[in-house]
Amino acid sequence: EGGVVGPHPRHGLLDLRLPGSSGPLLRITHAAQVMGSTLRVKVQARDVSLALAADSASSILNRLPVRVRESCPAANPAHVLVSLDAGGNALLARITRFSADQLGLHTGQILFAQIKSVALLG
Repeated sequence: EGGVVGPHPRHGLLDLRLPGSSGPLLRITHAAQVMGSTLRVKVQARDVSLALAADSASSILNRLPVRVRESCPAANPAHVLVSLDAGGNALLARITRFSADQLGLHTGQILFAQIKSVALLG
């Protein structure tokens, strides 16, 4: 859940502040909502990518600093499920084993979760 802190009517977007967070906002595609109201957002693990740095030269609007809690094998042997802490909020990413190796993925690692606004379901 996040609190509505800003509309972008021209672009059909809303800014949400995650509980306990003073950092980055989630920007989602959604109809206008009352400022301060709460909106629950569903994030599919398959829609979360991970990066070593926040890259603002991208169409992906959401780049959240996260810490790796743990990782485990997924149902598909080529995939890994990564449990993340996004400022006290739980987030799950499903990435390839290859990507995990490329990132040097390990518990406690600080990364950036990237989430497309159009993938967020509110």
